[in-house]
Amino acid sequence: MGKLVYSLLILFFVHVICASTLEESSENELVLNYIIQNGDCQAQAQPCDLCDQSKWTNNENFNKTASAYFIDGGKADTFFQMECTLHGDNIQISSTSQNGANLVVTGTMYLFGKKGVLLNTASIAMGGTGYLNATVIKTTDKTLLTLRNDAVLEVLQNIDLSFKGSTEVDLNDNSVLRCFGDAQFDLVKILGNGYLSGVNVTLDELALDPNAVIEANGTLEFENKPTSILLGRAVASTLLFHNNLSAYDLQVDHLTVPSGFSLTITSNGVLRAKSLQLNGNLVIDNANLIINADEMVILRPPGIINLVGNSMANFSNVAIRYLNTTSPDKNKPLSTINIDNSVSFIGSFDLDAVIILNPNSVLDLNNDLVLEKCIKNYGGIINAYQVLTCNNDDLYLYLTDNITPQLTIYEDASISLYMLYNYGGLITIKATNKLVGNVVSNGTISIGVDAYLFVTGFIDLIQGSTVIIQGIGYNTSRPALEALNPIKLAGDIYFNVSAPLPNANVAYFLVSSQQLYLEGKFENVIQNPLLAIYNLTQLYVYPVEDDHSVVPLPDTFLVYSNTYTAPTKKHGPGLGIFFGIFIPIVFVCAAIGGGLYLYKKRQSAQNIHYHRLNEASQTSLST
Repeated sequence: MGKLVYSLLILFFVHVICASTLEESSENELVLNYIIQNGDCQAQAQPCDLCDQSKWTNNENFNKTASAYFIDGGKADTFFQMECTLHGDNIQISSTSQNGANLVVTGTMYLFGKKGVLLNTASIAMGGTGYLNATVIKTTDKTLLTLRNDAVLEVLQNIDLSFKGSTEVDLNDNSVLRCFGDAQFDLVKILGNGYLSGVNVTLDELALDPNAVIEANGTLEFENKPTSILLGRAVASTLLFHNNLSAYDLQVDHLTVPSGFSLTITSNGVLRAKSLQLNGNLVIDNANLIINADEMVILRPPGIINLVGNSMANFSNVAIRYLNTTSPDKNKPLSTINIDNSVSFIGSFDLDAVIILNPNSVLDLNNDLVLEKCIKNYGGIINAYQVLTCNNDDLYLYLTDNITPQLTIYEDASISLYMLYNYGGLITIKATNKLVGNVVSNGTISIGVDAYLFVTGFIDLIQGSTVIIQGIGYNTSRPALEALNPIKLAGDIYFNVSAPLPNANVAYFLVSSQQLYLEGKFENVIQNPLLAIYNLTQLYVYPVEDDHSVVPLPDTFLVYSNTYTAPTKKHGPGLGIFFGIFIPIVFVCAAIGGGLYLYKKRQSAQNIHYHRLNEASQTSLST
């Protein structure tokens, strides 16, 4: 009698649970088919086989589509085994005790719940292949789902999988959990070579081993829990998180770093993104950052990208307002920033980094940029609008795959470095610009109309170099290209001069060493228009040496009007033969008077001005 009462009580309790947790059938005539713990299922060498029809209370209706299944494990060491197909409107695996029900799958499991599958205080351990097919799959009350030993669990159709309510999902070894719909989890541990995929995946916490992978075709979202540390690979179309996140290998199309929090990419890791919204901070800690946007993305404040140590950042189609680098140890390699497509530095940056421009890329420096190292340009374009400073390295322009590297210096811009090496590149001067440093070039230096480049060091124009002076007026106070120190001339020079006044004594100053000398001569001088039509002559003017210790005029290459001429004079070793043309006797007195005036003016001069080269050409011209 007692056993009968006990069975009736259990049956009543089961009905109550099913009524409260399972979705009602549209037919309202579900046949309940349940199995509860009994002597055959406790501490047996072999678990109870759920595919054994005799184990079910209503075995006549076993595996009928209108059935609702309830599997209960009431005590510890109660295990169920399943290697068959189980389908019905509702499937519930739960327990009436805190010990829980344990379902062990060693082969292939099929749970087809037309209305839903509910895991309630249950533990499912899979070592084979499982398939869940239901409208809704939910878990409650400390359910544990463990996949191990190459197990595979596929949630079929476009259904929602919800492992919420203090539940845990563990993917061990090479196990796989594939969700073809959305999935929600409290805690997921993807261990070993485990793999989890879904459309939109939401997690409170995620533990990701180095070789493990989580992938979301839609949004991967971390809810407001303590910092998640991802040691493996995470792939998503959109990443959302509401606390600090640390990741190793992150591939995201659309990434937003929320305000007040940070995303850290750890040592030797990588972040790949197509778009990035920085409300918080992004830290690249001795790792790699790759932003390859399809269209221009502006990284606006208040967020900052911080490159720490030996990090690498690859930017493509990105405009950057805030960027910071930190080098804890100056003896270690600094961060590297790779530029592809179009990148703009909108803000002012002081970076412990080296910048590399790849072929056909464009880097716009819209504000001041200070680099601990400098820039290596392999076929890209640098547009400098403000100040570019390289503290401890040189700027290189490398001809790469027949693609010409370019450096364009605009009005108000200046460059400060030790060496600028132009190997087959193009340096364009747009206005009055200053370069603090030295220049070595076998490429092209193009100086715009009425523009001016002053180099505080030396200039070496080596074999194959070209200087283009697009247009220069006469009697200017400065030459088009000037260096404080020597200029070594080689290669070709092209120049265009404006028309002089008729019968005027004019000079066009092309290239000059302000204090020292010119070495060598241009191999080819190409004039446009030809100087003869203006009665102009190209000349090299060298310093004047006399007994009065007058500050010498700088060495200058110029063209001038030969309306007035001077006698031939030789100056110093290797200076060539000076020449003069005697003018008619009627102008002799005027020429002598002009020469005396120039001599006295030289004695009193303390600073050399380029307009004096007009007058100096009267007494020191040489071909």
